[in-house]
Amino acid sequence: MRISLLFIFFCSSVLNAEVPPKDFYMKETYNKFLKEDMGDTYYIEKRINNNFVAVIEEYSKKNNKLIKKNESVYINPIVLKSYNDYYQITKTSDYENGKISSTSYSVGNSNNCFVKCGVEVFYKDSKVLKKIKYPSCLSLLNMETRKLDYKNSYVEKNCIPN
Repeated sequence: MRISLLFIFFCSSVLNAEVPPKDFYMKETYNKFLKEDMGDTYYIEKRINNNFVAVIEEYSKKNNKLIKKNESVYINPIVLKSYNDYYQITKTSDYENGKISSTSYSVGNSNNCFVKCGVEVFYKDSKVLKKIKYPSCLSLLNMETRKLDYKNSYVEKNCIPN
């Protein structure tokens, strides 16, 4: 199972300020699936390449319904010294009783911080209830360095540290 081409297309066309180069996103070369027991819930993870988590789904043990799903695409760094050089765009979907309740996007990396971006959507009974617009995910990146633009005023004010 590959990361949804539709998700990558969405990130690169709808959420962007400019079209990224062809080698911008990490290509999946192998994957493995893991299941983790966490008490009242369990997780199913799809890990790709060097153990990057591409998809993680959280389920309730009580009714086996989906609670939360995170889908990430990774940005190839210009200079690669460690795993911390990879930035990612993540789509988070929350569910209540198996029905979607919200979706949101964030951009950042695990070593520094994440910033909300794109459109956050809230649902009630699977119908759109409310939308909140943030700057596009790719507009918050310095495209030359492929890193979050920490000089951007929105990033400075809204960066959520890890």
